[in-house]
Amino acid sequence: MLPKQNPFEIVDEIIKYAGLQLGLNATLMNDYITNSKKISDHQNKILKYLDFNSFDQNLSSRLATYVFEQAFQYEQLSLLLLKGNQFLRKNKSLIPTGNKFTELVRSQRRLAREAIFDLILSKLSADIITNIEHLLKPNPKFSKLEHLKRVSKNASAETIKSLIAKLRIIENTGILEVDIKNVNQNYQRALASEVKRCSASRLRELDISYRYSSLTAYLQLCYTETIDFIIKTFIGLLNTSYTKSDNRITKIFKEHKDSIRECKYSKSGGKPLNLETTQAGIRVSNI
Repeated sequence: MLPKQNPFEIVDEIIKYAGLQLGLNATLMNDYITNSKKISDHQNKILKYLDFNSFDQNLSSRLATYVFEQAFQYEQLSLLLLKGNQFLRKNKSLIPTGNKFTELVRSQRRLAREAIFDLILSKLSADIITNIEHLLKPNPKFSKLEHLKRVSKNASAETIKSLIAKLRIIENTGILEVDIKNVNQNYQRALASEVKRCSASRLRELDISYRYSSLTAYLQLCYTETIDFIIKTFIGLLNTSYTKSDNRITKIFKEHKDSIRECKYSKSGGKPLNLETTQAGIRVSNI
């Protein structure tokens, strides 16, 4: 762990070692810590020796542009801080002290969010906005949005009917006509997760642009996921039906095995028969 620069931290072990190596009295450090010009000169020499750049206005501007572009793909602040850190390391720059770095990332994230929200909001007609708001109203106890957020568990015909009803609710809002393909998929999912996490009453309290952008991303994602789930449920029902039918046929065959053999025996002209159950069905062969 390096010593702190502000307030200036003195590590006795380092001072004693440097004093012995240079033949200087360690008490000279008391004069050094008040000489800001000398400290600055030494810092610049160390940067030059390590081939590092100071965080000047030019690099700050480049970092801001980079973070702004990344914020169109990633919504999480922690990930943007990591991206910004990697940018500075790649450009051999020191990370600014204090909150300067974090605040720069926060500000660019906020600007990118506003740009994305304004872009989505500009594509929503008055009718679509009215329909979206209608989803948030209790009807009579639970809103339609809460109905959309419910997860179906059992594969059944009723489940498929319920899922189709969800599709119709989303279709009737007109939200599927809105093109948000230019918004990164990761960002769309981040917005949709906000709707999944919040209740309808909480969503009504959000900023208008944030609320409509999140709902737009959620409804389009919900529509796609619901179609996928309908297909998955239908396949599950088919497999279940096939398994039940197959088991029933096998059971009946075992129960009437002797009768079936006797019937086949008479039709084969009295030749002995072998009956066996396979995955393809019942196979009859001569012995």
